[in-house]
Amino acid sequence: MNKKIRRVIFRYIPIAIIMIFLALGIFSLGSTSSGLLENNLNRWLPFANRLVIGFLAALLTSMALIITLTANLYTPRLAKLFVQHPITIAGIGFILVSNLFTILVNLFPESHFLYRPLLITGYTLTILAIGGIIPYLYFVSQFIKPSYFLPLLEDQIKVGFVHIKNKKNDLKVKQETFDTFDVLANIAYTASKRDDKQLIIQVFTSMHEVFNELMQNYDKENTPWRKVDPQFLQGISQEGRFHLEKELIWPEAYILGKMEKILSHLEKSHNEVIPFVCEKLLETLDEALYHERETIVEMHLMVFNSLFRTSLNNKDLERFQSMSYYYRLAIELLEDNHAMMTFATQSFIHYADVARKKNMPVALEVVLFDIGRIILYFAYEDEDIAIKYVNNYVLKNFDQELLKQSSFSDIYFRAMTKTYWESKGKGFERLSKTIFSDLIANEAKHIQALESLLSFKRSLHWEFNDRLLSFAHLSDNAHAIAEKFYDNNKAA
Repeated sequence: MNKKIRRVIFRYIPIAIIMIFLALGIFSLGSTSSGLLENNLNRWLPFANRLVIGFLAALLTSMALIITLTANLYTPRLAKLFVQHPITIAGIGFILVSNLFTILVNLFPESHFLYRPLLITGYTLTILAIGGIIPYLYFVSQFIKPSYFLPLLEDQIKVGFVHIKNKKNDLKVKQETFDTFDVLANIAYTASKRDDKQLIIQVFTSMHEVFNELMQNYDKENTPWRKVDPQFLQGISQEGRFHLEKELIWPEAYILGKMEKILSHLEKSHNEVIPFVCEKLLETLDEALYHERETIVEMHLMVFNSLFRTSLNNKDLERFQSMSYYYRLAIELLEDNHAMMTFATQSFIHYADVARKKNMPVALEVVLFDIGRIILYFAYEDEDIAIKYVNNYVLKNFDQELLKQSSFSDIYFRAMTKTYWESKGKGFERLSKTIFSDLIANEAKHIQALESLLSFKRSLHWEFNDRLLSFAHLSDNAHAIAEKFYDNNKAA
């Protein structure tokens, strides 16, 4: 059944029937003589009154069931959201007004000049109540769907932030706004326990929109709301609270902290949520960089670090690969910020070392190849930037000699050799010389690693994962010149 036919059957035909009944009834009430009208009303008015009261009872019963079920599934605060919704108030109010008009008709004598207008109004309201009961019950049933009430919660929080940022620092509104955000967090926890990944993603979408609203126009806020009544996560130390309050960044810390705690407690079965949230965090990281809010940038990196640590502690290689990829993208955004670039590169290499100490060669391999990708990314922008990154960030934080002499030396040399030949294949001669002299500096290991890279003919990874492409695969141009070099070296 196409959309046009469904629209006619389920929308236009019911409306037409209601309008016909309404017109016929009004015509009859307006044209019927008083005596005949009185006889008919003795039967109709009690029936209309019972009908409206029955509708009210049905609505209240349905609403009680929906509110109870939704509150038990997610959080009790949803009951307040439902009761305060304008459509809820309008629907119940309409039924009550209809009933009151029916009562008024019984109070006025037939000879009174208001009798017939009240009668027509009461009849109109009763017919509209009959016609509106199904759509209204449909609205009530929608409230059990997260896709319906999550945007309502999101809008409440965003409106609250706009109010306290730009209009008035109302402590009640501020508390209500953060309490509503906690409702979002509780729904995420509930969804994780129920293994509902789609709902977790919906919650993080709402959180991202809220965080975006908070960060918008930071330098144009008209009220001192950040200086009064700060909100903190449970467990934050006293000195930590003092720092956040002094720097006026406690709202961002609150939201990022909530997101980090939810993400850190997700099970392995929820790993597909991690890339989605990391993409959102990269957007707000870029926003913080644009507004030169270095402390917020640092807190983003701290969230990434926490997720890195969790994946290593749980030996969750799938999550670690995702985190390494998005950390790489974060570093690429930090090109013009020396302090944050230093912190990010130190952290990235630190977790590679943690992977080595935990004897996780795959995790170490991921970071090493991603470092090579970062170098190449900067080279695509400007070869000098890539050389600067190698000299000022990688070499200063990388204990390459330890890796060269460890049991993971083959992984190290393979990653650096690939970076060397990819840079050479793209024509970055100065960069390739820097990589060879500072990161490889061992011809025998270089040849051995190159032989391993050339032996891998497939572009895809061994397994289907987020990366899809193999770390060991050389691009066509790099493969061609590397193979030629290897053959010449072998012949010599």
